[in-house]
Amino acid sequence: MTEKKMTEEQFEALTFLFGGTPGSAAHEALRLWALEGYTQKAAAEKAGLSFQAVGRKVERARALIQAAQPLYGLTLPEKRPFRKSDD
Repeated sequence: MTEKKMTEEQFEALTFLFGGTPGSAAHEALRLWALEGYTQKAAAEKAGLSFQAVGRKVERARALIQAAQPLYGLTLPEKRPFRKSDD
């Protein structure tokens, strides 16, 4: 199954809106979710964060994506099945 992912430019726009710190664990988890197709759980495991912490970041990112969609052309990654963190 092919999964819809954000482009690098869209992720940069999201990072700008989100105020994330590039290189942080939260930024890495968000990148894995938005660009690499990881689930929230797998992104959390890979980034070494709790599922709850990443879940809050992803929910905030989703709200920003929906609000910024007309301006930046951002699209939400599609729902995806669980993906192991060691992919």
